[in-house]
Amino acid sequence: MTLTTTTLADPVELTAPPSLAPRVSVRRLVTEQGLVAVGQGLSGLGNMGFALVAAHTLTGSGFSQLATFLALYLLLLVPTTGLAAGTAAAPDSRNTTSWAMRGAVPAGLLIAAASAPLGGLLHLPWQLIASLGVALPGSAALAIIRGRLYGATRPAAAVATLITEPIVRLGPGLVMMHLAGATGAALGVVLGGYLALLVGLIATRQSPVGRSVATRPTTAAVATTTTATFTVLTLLQNIDIVLANRLLGAAAWSFAAVSTLGGISAFATATVPLVLLPRLGSDRDGDRRPFLVALTAAALLGGVLTLAAALIPGSGYRVLLGDRYAGIGSVAVPYLGAMALLGIARLYAARLCLRGHGQLVTLLAAVAIAVQVGWILLAPRTAAGVATGTEVGVATLAASLGITQLTTSRQRQGQQRQRRPSPTFWIVLGLTVAAAAVRLIVTRGLWVDEATSVTQAHMTYTGMLTNLRTTDVHPPGYFTVLWLWVRAFGFGPLSVRMPSILLGVALIPAMFGLVRDLFDRRTALIAAGFTVLAPQAVWYSQEARMYSMFMLLTVLAVWAQVRVLRNGSVVAWAAYTAATAGLVYTQYFTVLVIASQQLVFLTVVIARWRRGEPVRRTLLGWAASLAVVALLVAPLVPFVHQQFSTNQSAGRGFGAPTNTGTSTTTQTGLTAYSLIANLLWATWGYHSNPVMTQLGALWPAAMLVSLALLGRGRSLSTLSVAAVGGLPVAGMFLLGTQKQFLFDLRYFIGCVPMIVILGARAAATWPRSRTGVIALCSVLGVSLGLGLWDQQVNGNNPRRYDFAPSLQTVARHAAPGDDVILTPGYLGDVANYYQPDLHYLQANGSASQVTARTGQAPHVFVLASFFTVGGEKQQISALRKDLSAHRHLVRTWSFANVKVWEYQ
Repeated sequence: MTLTTTTLADPVELTAPPSLAPRVSVRRLVTEQGLVAVGQGLSGLGNMGFALVAAHTLTGSGFSQLATFLALYLLLLVPTTGLAAGTAAAPDSRNTTSWAMRGAVPAGLLIAAASAPLGGLLHLPWQLIASLGVALPGSAALAIIRGRLYGATRPAAAVATLITEPIVRLGPGLVMMHLAGATGAALGVVLGGYLALLVGLIATRQSPVGRSVATRPTTAAVATTTTATFTVLTLLQNIDIVLANRLLGAAAWSFAAVSTLGGISAFATATVPLVLLPRLGSDRDGDRRPFLVALTAAALLGGVLTLAAALIPGSGYRVLLGDRYAGIGSVAVPYLGAMALLGIARLYAARLCLRGHGQLVTLLAAVAIAVQVGWILLAPRTAAGVATGTEVGVATLAASLGITQLTTSRQRQGQQRQRRPSPTFWIVLGLTVAAAAVRLIVTRGLWVDEATSVTQAHMTYTGMLTNLRTTDVHPPGYFTVLWLWVRAFGFGPLSVRMPSILLGVALIPAMFGLVRDLFDRRTALIAAGFTVLAPQAVWYSQEARMYSMFMLLTVLAVWAQVRVLRNGSVVAWAAYTAATAGLVYTQYFTVLVIASQQLVFLTVVIARWRRGEPVRRTLLGWAASLAVVALLVAPLVPFVHQQFSTNQSAGRGFGAPTNTGTSTTTQTGLTAYSLIANLLWATWGYHSNPVMTQLGALWPAAMLVSLALLGRGRSLSTLSVAAVGGLPVAGMFLLGTQKQFLFDLRYFIGCVPMIVILGARAAATWPRSRTGVIALCSVLGVSLGLGLWDQQVNGNNPRRYDFAPSLQTVARHAAPGDDVILTPGYLGDVANYYQPDLHYLQANGSASQVTARTGQAPHVFVLASFFTVGGEKQQISALRKDLSAHRHLVRTWSFANVKVWEYQ
């Protein structure tokens, strides 16, 4: 049967019984989302180009008026935006479309008639308000047409209507803008909407649309609640610019620019739920693929746009929008992130509406708007205050929808049959709790690198990124997490370390899941238990740096790869892609981990091909994953280039002096002993030089164990773990032969969980009896526990720096007017963190120049550290000698890797 009429208010005919609709392939789902995303992207670029031209062409007040008009255009047409979603969910629903068309025309006439008083109330010319009234009927009709096109899964026709609007805006719209300013631009926007409606009508007449392809028919009630829900969501997206124009007065232009940039992210994901809605019927039957494809699309679109905005320097905003908008980056980036999160929230809202929870979702969205408006009204009258209100409102919505989704899913899956968690669940939970307890017992204060992280987190987000680009050598991933965390929980020592602690705790269940899929449950429990006590897993879980994230993402990437090679599911590929991109944003040397995994892929594909097994699906997934990773990492390329260029031009190479902490890596050139020392650190932690010497003497025994392993069977799983753990070590060793400081355990810390896995596998399989397994696990567990204990409490640990007690001692004895010389000079961040009220002099320059700056200070304290790094020892000696020539030594204090001298 075919459709015989295209009247907007009439129902459409059924093309096939919904019960016979087959499940759609992932390829088609991806194609549909991709096609509409491209169309939406082109439309967004066109609209963005229109806005950029307006920002450069119009005056500040004119651009503010146009931005407010565009927000009102969306806000007033909020019901039509929701109408498109409701029609996509139920394109055959008569009531919703009839109501829309009957109400749109008189509503438009009423707005046009009241344009003068409304304009005065909103501080806008009456012509702009009248344009809104003219636009309303056509936009309602366009929403219905688009909704039916989406509902009938005709993305190409929907895309045609999408790209028509920006084409008109960039053509006749710009001409009108030059002729009549903001009013002419507004008329161009309205004209674009009507021409898009014309294109949609032509498309429906040439090839009439049919009913939703959902596997179950939807009702008018579902269409109504979906319309209401998406109406409120659009209100949440756009009400802030209206409030900003009313509250900020002459400064409203600043938030207008922020809203314009944020609208890119919101606009990019706007059509994802519309493409998804007609497919959600199969979701109710247990097919989650449409939702997962849509979720991936929304996350990628929003994430890439947010990352791109984060990596744009202040000068970039000046080029895009003009000189007066150069400083909006710190406000625009989190706002873009909020709009990206809103895109994901829309998907969960659509899913819940189709499952009959539309009224609850509408209520939750209304609560989020109340939170948003309340925050904006109470916040400072600045662009940042308004933006924060929207961010809080979106976060409230996302959290409430997430809780609702979890609750309803459990109700659906329960089927009145409750299952008790297995004993394994309680064991893993107990190990996770134990890991949290161990990691919360922090026995040391912050050291230099951690203090640098905290200093950078104090900056604005744009300022932090600029600092990373110009003074640092790390990507922005971890620093973004820390920046967000401290704004919610403060800058205390435990707070700044808490992201790493949480990531370290999450490593326990991640290790269990990976090893269970690699080998078996027993090996997985042993690996999780070893990880609780693994010294390096604990040490870097307690450091406010990126290394805990490095370990967790390595485990997640390997786990996802195991799942990919097992079943090749879309979820597994998406997880692998996300973890891989996350690794690059965490630490640059993770590319060695990624390269190792590519070798694993290649080995498996070749092995399967030789056995005659199909490999085409794996190859396609592999290629697609690499392409998406490249897309996600692309915004980082100019960031890396600027870091490299800046450090090279400053003569710093890869960066500041490295604390190697032991003579094993400070000797001239790398040796086999350097490699052994780092592997010992990776396994049993950091220890004093005498202990390391004793452990290093065991290398012949390690060689014998390696020879014994040659006679054992080696599975592909074991070899894969060994490759991911060992190849980065070998790669960093080769780099270390050129730049010795690069061969540091921190830069290949991903080997630690792989070493734990290999140890757990050996403990689970080598003994021939259960008693032997228990005995070997006990021995290895005790050795890890002893290593952890010595590492955490031994004051001779070469990686322990007691800056906190040393600075407290200085603060107790220093009087006003006293000077504190910090050597090396880069101790400033940690000194200011613990004792910001002392007067510091950084030991930059010759000893005589530094001591000359102390002037008539009654007492001078020298706080020194890093005695074995570079020329620090000579600098300290020169300072002490010069001070001794003019002053006498009062006393000396010694702490772990820190010394203090007081001179009078």
